Amino acid sequence: MKTWLLFSMAEALANGTPWMGRYPTKKSKVGIVDYETGRSNVRRRLFMLRAGANPNLGVTSMTSMKPNQPEFWVKLAAYKFDIVFVDSLRRANSGGDENDSAEAIRPLELAAEFAEATGCAVVYIHHARKEANDGWPEFRGSAAIEDQVDCAFVVRKADITETKKTVEIKCVKPGDMITPEPFAAEVEFDDPRRLATVRVSKMAVAETAEKKMSNGEVDAA
Repeated sequence: MKTWLLFSMAEALANGTPWMGRYPTKKSKVGIVDYETGRSNVRRRLFMLRAGANPNLGVTSMTSMKPNQPEFWVKLAAYKFDIVFVDSLRRANSGGDENDSAEAIRPLELAAEFAEATGCAVVYIHHARKEANDGWPEFRGSAAIEDQVDCAFVVRKADITETKKTVEIKCVKPGDMITPEPFAAEVEFDDPRRLATVRVSKMAVAETAEKKMSNGEVDAA
């Protein structure tokens, strides 16, 4: 449900409304660069999220260029976005060896240079490799990917029904901020009306050993 969560975040940022009705946002010009599902499917999901025709929300595929090419970022800069969501790192870097540190982080290095030059934040959706011993997924590919990013969250399934999917979200790399508490979110689908609602779930996130530790102990671990 990573894509649904971040598309709903994009919609909230474009409107300057609280994400999932809880987390404040600043009205921003938002870009979605899709390599995963195709333009029509992105539009369908945004329609289901009630995004509407918003001049602050742009979608592009840029299939002829990839984030591991400097030309990609030159073209992207022309849109003057405040934040860009790229779905996904694996598809955007197809042909690159995600287990080779140099090849795996090239799109991230160029994103960092782009962000520094333009002030635009870049968010990659990335696939998990497997679950760790604590039940949370690990980064797929080279460990250098996690090292390269400023901030990272992981998502795992919690409860899945025919019409509602609940996931748990945890920050595994807080960057310069205080590590936020894990939380749960749910996506509820109303097929007859072609709507999807993303909200904070009432389901409590399972308490983990990390949650009991102080921030210093977590860093040490």
